[in-house]
Amino acid sequence: MEGHSPDGGLHAWEEIADGDWDALLVGNGLSINISPKFAYESLYGEAERAGEDGPLDARDLAVFECFDTANFEVALAKLRDSIAMAEALGQPAASYRKRFSSVQEALGATVRGVHLKRSQVPDSSLATIKQELQRYGSIVSTSYDLILYWATGHQEDFGSFRDCFWGPDNSFDPRDCEIWDGNSATYFVHGALHLVVDGNGRTRKLTGVGQTLLEQFGKPTPSDPEARPLLVTEVSMARDELDRRERQYAILGKLKTKAKNVCFFDAATHPLGAPELRRTVPWRGFRPNAKRIGRPPLRERA
Repeated sequence: MEGHSPDGGLHAWEEIADGDWDALLVGNGLSINISPKFAYESLYGEAERAGEDGPLDARDLAVFECFDTANFEVALAKLRDSIAMAEALGQPAASYRKRFSSVQEALGATVRGVHLKRSQVPDSSLATIKQELQRYGSIVSTSYDLILYWATGHQEDFGSFRDCFWGPDNSFDPRDCEIWDGNSATYFVHGALHLVVDGNGRTRKLTGVGQTLLEQFGKPTPSDPEARPLLVTEVSMARDELDRRERQYAILGKLKTKAKNVCFFDAATHPLGAPELRRTVPWRGFRPNAKRIGRPPLRERA
C-alpha cells in the first residue's frame, strides 16, 4: 500500500490504520487537543504581549532585533558566543552574562505562563496517550512542551520508551544511542523543556528532583550559569492549503529513499486527537494585548 496521497491530500486515520506503521510524527496538535492553552502562535509573541511589565525588557528585545530572530534559542546561543568571544579577547563579559540570564529567565517565565501544570493534565489522558504510542517503534516529536514526555513516563515508568539520555548526568552520547528491538525510540527533534545544553556543549535532560520540570525550566544552574534550554521556539507554519501540499511534497522528496511508506493524515481523526483526551479544567484564555516595547514584532513588518 502506498502511504502517501498523490494529490497531496490528507487521509482519515481509519482509512490507513491497518497499515504496518512503525513510526509516528507527533506535532503540537496533540498538546492542543489536551488544552487550547497550547495554541499560542509563538513564545516570543506571548512575551511581547505582556507589555512593559513583561519578561522581556528593552535591552532583551534589542538582542532579538539585532539578529532578526524571534527564536529564544538563537538569542541565547548568540549571547553565549558573545561571552566566549569576550573571554577569549580578555574583555569584560559581564554585560553579556547579564543579558543571557535576563533572556533565559524571560523564556522560563513565558513558558510557565502558557504551559499546563502536571496536575492539570488528567492521568487518564496520559495513560491513553502512552498506550497508543506503544504501538510504534519510533516516535518523533516536533513539540517542545512536556505532554509527550509526561505521557511516556506516566506512573513514573518509561517502560520500553527510550530517549538515549542515559549517559552521566542523564546526558546524550552519539556513540551510545542504539535502540534495541522491542523498544520505542522517542526523538525530540525541536528540543524540549526538559532538555538543556551545558556551557561546555553537552546535551542532557533534567529530572523532577526537588523541583518540577516546569519550575526548573529557564532558571540558571548555579554550577553552570551558561547552561541554556534546548528547544526551537519558532518555526514556519503552513498558512493555507497550497503551502501545506508543497510542504508534503518536500517531505516526501526527503524521505523517499529512506522510507517505503509515508502517509499524511488528519490528526483530528487519530486516537491521539480524540476529544476524550481534553482536560475539563476551565481555561480563561490569554491576556489582552498590551503596549509593546521597541519596534513591531518581526511577523508584522512589511
